[in-house]
Amino acid sequence: MDVALDEQTRRLLPLLPAFVAVAEVEQVTLAAAMLRAPQPTVSRAVARVGEVLGVPVEVPDPAEYVALGAARQAASFIRSIREKHADETH
Repeated sequence: MDVALDEQTRRLLPLLPAFVAVAEVEQVTLAAAMLRAPQPTVSRAVARVGEVLGVPVEVPDPAEYVALGAARQAASFIRSIREKHADETH
């Protein structure tokens, strides 16, 4: 496996809960409440996903962040993996 990919994955993993939550509800404040995390922390995590991937993953709006198509697809994929894992462990 490529070392750069491993580093990228290592950097992305802790950011995924915030990223998926924002993509699901399309609002940072609500996602932060769901995660019981400060809103600035969630905002920074989502922005960091874009930095790590090297692509924009959100478009800031005064009241909410709207995930771009690729980000929604990635969040959907992550959600499906999470659900499959939950099904397999129960």
